[in-house]
Amino acid sequence: MSAAFVNLKIIGTPVALVKLIYCPNKGVGADTAVHQRPLRDYALGPVQLNSLRSAIDIMQLTIQIVAFLGFGLVGSLQAEIRKFDKTTIEKLGVAIYEQDVRAAIATDLLFAEKIDPAKDGLRGWVVEGDVKAMLVRFVRERDGVLQPFYDVQFKGKGRPEIRRAKDAQLSEAQNAQFTARTLAMKSIKRPASTNYNFVILPDPEKKAFLVYGLAATSDPDSIIVGGHYRFSVSSDGATIERADELFRSFMTLKKPKDSSTGAKAVGPYMTTLVSDMPLEIHVYLSLLNKMPFVVGTRDQHVWKVENGHMEIIK
Repeated sequence: MSAAFVNLKIIGTPVALVKLIYCPNKGVGADTAVHQRPLRDYALGPVQLNSLRSAIDIMQLTIQIVAFLGFGLVGSLQAEIRKFDKTTIEKLGVAIYEQDVRAAIATDLLFAEKIDPAKDGLRGWVVEGDVKAMLVRFVRERDGVLQPFYDVQFKGKGRPEIRRAKDAQLSEAQNAQFTARTLAMKSIKRPASTNYNFVILPDPEKKAFLVYGLAATSDPDSIIVGGHYRFSVSSDGATIERADELFRSFMTLKKPKDSSTGAKAVGPYMTTLVSDMPLEIHVYLSLLNKMPFVVGTRDQHVWKVENGHMEIIK
């Protein structure tokens, strides 16, 4: 008989660390041990189960245990993050993914040109357009002035083209975007990683920017779930109007793999205490890792995030 173990980390004052033990013939049991830690979050790591339904049952029981222990209102202990509706969250998550992937491809193409980042004064990039047509413009600094350096043009699913930028200076909109990016880079107060990637999108509700700080890892078997940021930045890029930590605690999951006994890995399972819906980060990470995510929210719902869409499954 096989069993699946789920380590539920509940960090509180006081708090219980709960191990849920799932056995197909016996159901779920829970062992608890009390520890003193600052109240922040609970996290459900990746599990290996024989069915998605079993995973959902464990997820919901996990959330119920947390509520029973008295942490049902933990979300109110810190400032609420800015909220968007389901459709907007899905669109933002897809847009983050599309831009992040193209920026990575553009960077590879740039370094294939044998540039010297230090000598050439490389400072970063700005992005214009969307998945249909996107320009990644790399920016350098010369004599204290920001200048266009290289352009990488994406058109649909066609092969991207790289060329030296023809413009002598950045446009006003590009300058504002670069300023917003630089400001966000300096505003991550609690980094979850030594490496962050940045994505800048138009604010869906006003003329402004959303700048995402995405905690990155070089480990292909790991997924950083906790540690990402969203900054709402003014249209001139000079003012952060709101800074949202899209997490309560740092969390890195190992990508689930099929077991030697034949159990199929469905996808990673996690919880969030900052929202009653999954976030655009979950949509982005699901697309990036090409696997469904199961997310338990603080209102005791369980969601499936897959292919850029979110739906309640229990």
